Amino acid sequence: MALVVAGFRVPEAAVVPEQLAVRGPGKMRPNLPINGLATGIGSVPGRDVGQALQMIAKHCPAIPHWPQMPGYNATEGLIEQYLAPLDQAGLLNREPGRSAYIDPADEKFPEALARFYEQFLAAEEDPASLAGYAFPAKNAAGYYALVATFENRQWPVTPAYIKGQLTGPVTLGLQLCDRRRRSAYYDPQLKDVVVKNAALQAAWQARDLGRLGYPVIIFIDEPGMYALGSSTHITLNPTEVVADINEVVDALHRHNAVAGVHVCAGTDWGVLLQSRAEIINFDAYSYFASLAVYPAEITAFLRQGGFLAWGIVPTQEAVFQESGASLLKRYEAGVQQLGKRGVPVDLLLSQTVFTPACGTGTLPVETAEAVYRCLAELTGLFTGKFAS
Repeated sequence: MALVVAGFRVPEAAVVPEQLAVRGPGKMRPNLPINGLATGIGSVPGRDVGQALQMIAKHCPAIPHWPQMPGYNATEGLIEQYLAPLDQAGLLNREPGRSAYIDPADEKFPEALARFYEQFLAAEEDPASLAGYAFPAKNAAGYYALVATFENRQWPVTPAYIKGQLTGPVTLGLQLCDRRRRSAYYDPQLKDVVVKNAALQAAWQARDLGRLGYPVIIFIDEPGMYALGSSTHITLNPTEVVADINEVVDALHRHNAVAGVHVCAGTDWGVLLQSRAEIINFDAYSYFASLAVYPAEITAFLRQGGFLAWGIVPTQEAVFQESGASLLKRYEAGVQQLGKRGVPVDLLLSQTVFTPACGTGTLPVETAEAVYRCLAELTGLFTGKFAS
């Protein structure tokens, strides 16, 4: 006999046996009050911070995110924005014509490394020491503008959550190199520095946003996860990858934040679905098929209270051919397809968040506005149809 959920007819095969709902250790937060809500990935275009906040307030006020603005300042880029603690410890070398790098052969490296671990241990023991992992003001104009807006009680609605984001340890470790241009992630000592740096930056952000009086979600942005399973990065170890991400997730949980992981390409989703993050954010517009081949893992994740954040609004010119209605149809088709593969449709429909497919920082301002407009339309239509 078929199961009918919210108008969807699901065959018996889609009712996955309970024994498949097996997940690694970790604390999940079931019943998050975010179903059908929308948020952004992080980056937005332009140099006008006020305009960026207005766009976010208008189109995703219930889960606002601080706007990362690489067009405002080069220090707000995907990698540079998160290097300040390494700079402060003296671990980074900077030369004209190349990106910052770490040189373990530098005679000053041992002293700088010891300084980094001293700062790390201080922050682990005393949360007040997390201030050393704060964004320098020049690196995050959008962050401090959002914080000031809430401090001055100027946000138009009471949010369900406030969202932050940071570049994850895998992406940062693959992009940050040593003098020989070898990724830090492949050096065990340097990788440990990168992971601990990310964990404490996440903890600082969770604590700082949490003082505003609303629950916090932090997305760990891992565009570099496309490399997992690819022939060009065969030495990436899935077990190590999920352990490194979990170190950041655990730091967020210790400071009462919900953790999400964002990947805007195809990857080995089976690895991420076994992490301790509550939200998995994927590009549902261009890479839906890469996730759909993991029905058992998706089911286990959802049964533990996890949410899928559908990045279903395209962050490209194709957005001008879409609308909230067309994207809702695309979402429903995706739900149907996952249902046919055995994922419980009732869980999919009750554990959904919507986002753009990726950040909008490299887009023209008018394209970014179209992305956020479609996002708001989609959320409204979903709520009217499924969340009433």
